[in-house]
Amino acid sequence: VEIVQIADESKGVEHPRVTLTDAKGLVSALESGSARISAATAWPYASQALDGLHDVLFVDEAGQFSMANACAASGTAAAMVLIGDPNQLPQVTQGSHPDGAGLSALEHVLNGATTLGEEQGLFLDQTRRMHPVLCELISDVFYAGRLTAHEQTHQVRVNGPAPLGGTGLRLHIARHLGCASRSYEEVTVVVDLLRDLLG
Repeated sequence: VEIVQIADESKGVEHPRVTLTDAKGLVSALESGSARISAATAWPYASQALDGLHDVLFVDEAGQFSMANACAASGTAAAMVLIGDPNQLPQVTQGSHPDGAGLSALEHVLNGATTLGEEQGLFLDQTRRMHPVLCELISDVFYAGRLTAHEQTHQVRVNGPAPLGGTGLRLHIARHLGCASRSYEEVTVVVDLLRDLLG
């Protein structure tokens, strides 16, 4: 399967089946059938030149993909699949908008729920990143208790002395005053903690 990607050489995927191109090249490749898959940011897909050229549009990081972008890009495909986590940091926006305009496409689908219902899609209910101690808290607070830790995550731990060694969250106070954009006091604390771990 041949793929076209809108990207410059420094950011594009290096693979024999991926051709880096611009917006015109992407349209040409899809129309001619020389490529069956395309990859780009949201902006090229909002072009009328791409209307109907895809069967499915997959949106990665849909927890950060605004509803406006989803609507603008939707004309390129008959179906859209949103992949992501609505609990991650939201898309950075500037300006003021009516209530709801800042929600991601995925948040609109969830309509206030914390996880997808079975009729809406697939909820991946297992993490391979967090120790069960952390997962239990995160699951209860953000995922309606539906997230579980894979059995291998029992091995996830920081091997080192207190206060960082072990599993779970750690809180270390760095006392400072008036450090709005940088804090040398925090840097000193982090360096000391790293020295303890590495020493």
